[in-house]
Amino acid sequence: MFIEEVGLKVITGPMFSEKSGELIHSLNIAEAYEGKRVIVFKPDIEVRDGKGRVASRTGLERPAKELPQCITDEVINYTKELIKDYDVIGFDEAQFFTGKILELIQSMIFSKRVIVAGLNMDYEGIPFGKMGDIMAMADEVEHLYPICACCKKRRAIFSQRLSNGEPVKIKGQTIQQGDKESYEPRCRICFVPPVE
Repeated sequence: MFIEEVGLKVITGPMFSEKSGELIHSLNIAEAYEGKRVIVFKPDIEVRDGKGRVASRTGLERPAKELPQCITDEVINYTKELIKDYDVIGFDEAQFFTGKILELIQSMIFSKRVIVAGLNMDYEGIPFGKMGDIMAMADEVEHLYPICACCKKRRAIFSQRLSNGEPVKIKGQTIQQGDKESYEPRCRICFVPPVE
């Protein structure tokens, strides 16, 4: 468990690996057992959890502040002012953030404990957004692995996009929010990458 006073922990994996649940659990422990003041952010385009909260598929939830998807200097200044009274900062669905998200996180990790949760790869099997860069900055990276929904034998590392229950074969938009009707976790052997 990451209990450093300052620094960056990343929680990552494919869809259905309970990243949000692990983030919420970590924040709850920091608050309840360490007496830390905790705040969590999410991108404003994330709609699965509803406005003003982050939630896991297992029922854990916390209030959340929404930030614009594209992080600008103005957003950085606003956020830095907002977090002054907090000890632990969480980010959920971090793969959706664009713009200066690296600069925002970098501005926090020398004075705050920061925990970031996000997808490791997109549906094509390549690093999702800035997540690879965020992981490179981290003091600790926790990879979570669900079981492959296809073979039900191996650890899943990919988020397989589906259409009518079958793997999507043609590349499309990277961001397409969905749940079990649109995605499933798959291992390297069962994953079917789209082609152009």
